[in-house]
Amino acid sequence: MIYPPAAFRTRAMRPRLALYGRRASFTLVELMVVISIIGVLASAVMMAMYGVMEQAKVVRTKAQIAKLHELIMVKWQSYNARTLRVTLPQMPQPSSGPPRRWPVIPETFVDGNGNGKWDTGETYTDQNGNGVYDSGTARIRLDRLRDLMRMELPDRISDLAGTPAALWPGAMPAPSLWLSYRRRADVAIKAKHGATASWTDPTKWTDSHRGAECLYLIISSIREGDQRGIDFFKDSEIGDIDDDGMLEILDAWGQPIEFLRWPAGYDSEVQPLDANIAADSFDPHHVDTRATYRLIPLIYSSGPDRRYDILIDDPGGTPIFYNLTDPPNDPYVPSPGSSWIGTRMDSDMNGEINYTDNITNHLLDES
Repeated sequence: MIYPPAAFRTRAMRPRLALYGRRASFTLVELMVVISIIGVLASAVMMAMYGVMEQAKVVRTKAQIAKLHELIMVKWQSYNARTLRVTLPQMPQPSSGPPRRWPVIPETFVDGNGNGKWDTGETYTDQNGNGVYDSGTARIRLDRLRDLMRMELPDRISDLAGTPAALWPGAMPAPSLWLSYRRRADVAIKAKHGATASWTDPTKWTDSHRGAECLYLIISSIREGDQRGIDFFKDSEIGDIDDDGMLEILDAWGQPIEFLRWPAGYDSEVQPLDANIAADSFDPHHVDTRATYRLIPLIYSSGPDRRYDILIDDPGGTPIFYNLTDPPNDPYVPSPGSSWIGTRMDSDMNGEINYTDNITNHLLDES
């Protein structure tokens, strides 16, 4: 539309000119309000997407741990029926009468008050005059079984470095699986650090994620049909976070999935720390008289916050060497009910409790 010059515009035309001549637009305040609303909506969408992604990672990690639990527990439960080869020292024989044999359970005696007690004071000697701890074949089997579990299901470097517990010379040959772990660790460390490197050198194979690295050794040695246990995991789920040459299985956040064989301080529904509720199934004769309870290996992810806060050693700073404990390979150090390993606490001493979002095989339905 062509408008006449201003001098010829009539009063009646001015409202129409105002109507058609002005261009609609947003004020600065209106623009800022719109931008703020868009920002809030974008943030809400981003938070929702982040929540969905985190939940997807939780689901994926649960599936990983469920598979690891399945593989480990098949081996764990096999120890209940495991046949053990134990070379018993020669039992001293009396000069007359029937021959003596090793008892199945420790012999008992009665004190002055008529209370039965375990006979832990009697010591036999072998043909070379060496003292032998006598607590019956049931105790010998339990000690041998715990030693075997330590060597076949290691959760720390010392489990592989430490020799079989010496109940007496020649009592227990080293299991082939344990020797295989040592060879594979040696190959991996030499491949990373050079031909002269030793896997027992703490500057080469580090303690940072030792449980996860031992778990990798265990899983990669398990066979299920035509597959190895490690074949159930993608290449993207395998890594070396601490760059020491020893591999770990990684959770959905890229952190190692850790492992504790005897988490005696971890209280859960599947592992109540009470022998009256669930006694140690590997000690049916109760030759360990300390009210020992059932233990279930702990497989755990640090979860979204990437912090574990699970105690894996003596809180005093002294490393635990299971083959040197008394009794040998004691799963409950220092004792049942006051055990350290597996306790949930501020283990990294950062003043924060970070274990609440952990994902574990003990609490898969809750985590």
